[in-house]
Amino acid sequence: MKLRILLTTVLIVFTNSIFSQEIASDEIENGVRRIQSKYKTIDFENFFRYNLEKYICNGENQYFIRGRSEENEYHNFPNDCKLLFKTFDGEIIELTSVLSELVCLKDGVWEPTAYYPISLDQLNKIFTGISKIRVEMLSYNKEKKTPFLDYPEKEFTKDKMGKQFKTMFDNIEKKELTKPKTKKSESGNEKGTSLERGDASAGF
Repeated sequence: MKLRILLTTVLIVFTNSIFSQEIASDEIENGVRRIQSKYKTIDFENFFRYNLEKYICNGENQYFIRGRSEENEYHNFPNDCKLLFKTFDGEIIELTSVLSELVCLKDGVWEPTAYYPISLDQLNKIFTGISKIRVEMLSYNKEKKTPFLDYPEKEFTKDKMGKQFKTMFDNIEKKELTKPKTKKSESGNEKGTSLERGDASAGF
């Protein structure tokens, strides 16, 4: 009996340590709890780094995909930028950012960042498998010295991202059952030539 209790305790501790290693942070600030998974990265043109976050306030939940791109490069995420996923079932999930910013990391390094709200229903769809991703970016043509909107994309023959988002989601849901820390308050044209916004989902 004592052995069974000991093994159960060890298993619980081991399981908690596994999913906690996949959580980047879990804090409460101004009554809002924010749980962030650790990020993954895919490479296409400028790389795309992504993770899942959950915000909890007064019994309401909201999930976000946080997208980030290569630091200190000639690109950023425009306002209301699009993030598109295509599932292996052929369904398209189109997300629109609510915040785009350049985040200062350290030593003068700036990281383009965008937050895309996503519903639980949309998450369940991408969990089935992602066959294609497209990201709307604001880039800069160094030769012509002009900004332009770009739509880098990547196709997959085998799912990887869908499984990653499902793992992020499961780890966040488990982490929510634990006690968080309270954060202290602190005082269509030629590529490279046009800023005309096209249809991000055209031909996707």
